Amino acid sequence: MFITELIEKCPEAFLGKIKRKRKGFVPFSIKEEGIDLFIFVGFEKKILEHYPDKKIIFLEPDPGVMLGCDCKDVIFLSEDYTQVIKELVWKYALKKKQFFCHPEIDRAYFNKLKAFYEKTELGRHLSISDVSDFGIRAFRNICENLSFFSSMKNGKRLHHAFKDVPAVICGAGPSIKDQIQKIEKLKDKALIFAGGSALNVFAKEKTLPHFGGSVDKIAPFDKFKEHFGYLIPFFVQLRANAENLSLVNDPIVFGESNKNLFEVFLEECFSISSFSSGWCVGNFLTQVASFLGCDPIILVGMDFSYPKDQKYADSRKSSKPVVTQNDFIMAKAWVKEFANSSSNTVINASKSYGGDSKLIDMTLDQVIESVLTKTFDLSGMVHQKINQQENDLLIEEKKVLVRLLKSLNNCEKIINTFYKKNKLCREKLEQEIAYRYIISPIWNIFAPIIVSYSEDKKKRGFEKKIQETLFFQRIIKLYITEIARFV
Repeated sequence: MFITELIEKCPEAFLGKIKRKRKGFVPFSIKEEGIDLFIFVGFEKKILEHYPDKKIIFLEPDPGVMLGCDCKDVIFLSEDYTQVIKELVWKYALKKKQFFCHPEIDRAYFNKLKAFYEKTELGRHLSISDVSDFGIRAFRNICENLSFFSSMKNGKRLHHAFKDVPAVICGAGPSIKDQIQKIEKLKDKALIFAGGSALNVFAKEKTLPHFGGSVDKIAPFDKFKEHFGYLIPFFVQLRANAENLSLVNDPIVFGESNKNLFEVFLEECFSISSFSSGWCVGNFLTQVASFLGCDPIILVGMDFSYPKDQKYADSRKSSKPVVTQNDFIMAKAWVKEFANSSSNTVINASKSYGGDSKLIDMTLDQVIESVLTKTFDLSGMVHQKINQQENDLLIEEKKVLVRLLKSLNNCEKIINTFYKKNKLCREKLEQEIAYRYIISPIWNIFAPIIVSYSEDKKKRGFEKKIQETLFFQRIIKLYITEIARFV
């Protein structure tokens, strides 16, 4: 049997073990100024020779090409390259970069990889922006909201409570303005969810959805008072604006998104397990509807783009070009990923998003005519399912905060001897709850930005130690001051 036939029959066994060389190409002159990092998809040794002074990373999907390669910056890309890309994005957070595709690499593959890198980088940027105050605003809201935590209901107890009931998720995009009267007539055909500014659109029509929601840590109190959404069952995360949440009659709480700040703190101290909230309240309510068992899920007013100066449906009219913003780009991407991975049928009755997705594009009229054909006693169902739920959220927030404050003071003492007994101090520090709940999660976000990457390993280790110590001291002081306000 020929070797080629063996490879065809057993590609996994043979393909990566056969050394292959690319045909090669003549490196071109790169004219771009100020580029710190070149990322080539496809390894080519001539590029290293042509640009000896440039920082270059090669992403190579063919293991055969990498055999015998002595370049430390060639990274193998398996079929699932997501983790590799995420690590690169965080490691080279501040570097200005440029992508290049080797002529022998499939262009569609290159475009897909580059798009994922850029989306991950945008997500990193938004994540850092969200905690630009080191999480103080969100933590303050959590502490204030915990003061009436025992009156909240645990959202996790509503799993599949509304199985196979259709859900309409309402955003505040300009397109909802023409649909709001139709949505009002659907209250016996689908559960209506609206959060944030969408509640103000409902208020102008003097009507309310079945459920409201909020995740924004900063939201105008005056605008919140206008819509009376606090009179209905209201899905929230504890990071939501505390002043607004103090008005809500029937709050139903869910945890923080996985790997978000304070996720571990809320789960271990208050038994609120993590819950994906996406990038906006519309994403959060979509996930809630899925958790409740709703199907299909219909998106209305979730445009994620808008005429300039007319961001929401209750903004003044504008004839200026349509624009979007970074969090909307990520929120739209989240919807597509949700539609692709969820067992729910997801129908987009907002503006079409385009692209490769299992989202079904329909007008609201088409949805009403062909999808929402059954009727339900939804007011009675909501009343029964929500009111029969016991308040099982145990509350000892003062005791928890006192323990946290004590742990922060311990951390401060440990940090003061950080240089003398580094290893011993590290072990002691990692045992403190304040380190696990606050210091470490914040450091993990900022470390790629703060830590310098010196070529000298000894120098790099020393610099990291100084930067880490100063950062820890600053975080500790901030949170000691913040928690002292509550205890």
